[in-house]
Amino acid sequence: MSEATTSSAPDETEIVTECDLTLKAALVSPRSYDPSMAWDYKDQGSYATVLRKFEATNSFGASIGGTYLCKWDKAGERIASLETIDALGKHTLVR
Repeated sequence: MSEATTSSAPDETEIVTECDLTLKAALVSPRSYDPSMAWDYKDQGSYATVLRKFEATNSFGASIGGTYLCKWDKAGERIASLETIDALGKHTLVR
């Protein structure tokens, strides 16, 4: 007898993790990524948003603080957009 597998939509923690990993991979120094323990998650119907503060090291070796806004497409189960906001402005990582 084979076991039936059921696929369920990602939960809040899985979505936040995917957003974290995507941002971390885009950083100059991924190992320096230090996210805040808290985040703001909002279910917006067909999509969800995650707003989270973080710190990371830039290309000059200085620690900078920022915030990311990750928009999750529920139907496609993927990141629809990912932007960071820091002292230098707004940066789009995923569109």
